[in-house]
Amino acid sequence: MPAFVFQSLARLAAMAAVCVVAVPARGYTIPVQDPTFDSPQELGAGQCVSGAGGGTDRHCKYQSYDPAPGWTVSIRAGVYRPTNHSYTDPWPHGEVGFTLGGQDGTGEYDQDFGALPSDGNYTIHVQAGCRLDTPCGGLTVNVGLDGSWTQFKVPHLKQVPGSWVKHEFTFAAKEGQDLRVSITPSCHCTRAEADFDNFYLTYRLQGDDDR
Repeated sequence: MPAFVFQSLARLAAMAAVCVVAVPARGYTIPVQDPTFDSPQELGAGQCVSGAGGGTDRHCKYQSYDPAPGWTVSIRAGVYRPTNHSYTDPWPHGEVGFTLGGQDGTGEYDQDFGALPSDGNYTIHVQAGCRLDTPCGGLTVNVGLDGSWTQFKVPHLKQVPGSWVKHEFTFAAKEGQDLRVSITPSCHCTRAEADFDNFYLTYRLQGDDDR
């Protein structure tokens, strides 16, 4: 075999080896309806601003009778547009979701994802906000698999007021299991508020993490 042919084949083999090593473990996404609480864009300038309408601004866009697209919401939950009075950190999008704690009930956001496509490790990605101008409610992400529930909590005392923090919660699930996720405050104190945004769901097949 001519030397230049052998060298070319050797280079191709080396490139193929590099390509194999460089391919990351596969990741997949599960569609989430309205993950940023900005669709449809119905809020005009000056509307739904924290403090603009007293207590009414807390339910200025969505309530249980007019839910965010794809979500089921209780009466103590909604969408609003923060201001600099609410956060020192920049908030992720124009509008954010919220739920309220209280002795007379707790706000809740729910979305049903149906039957899961595969055995694997599923991860919820969400950003939690802790307001400056109202008691911080922390965040609880409740994961229901075929009606059996697991809680992942962000304690309200663990987050700095005025901040937004990214969180990831991972759980194992089987193909065909029905998944439902709900978001509530971790503190059920009166007027404690849990803000959240950028809610996404990904998964990896069993064995992918070992490759």
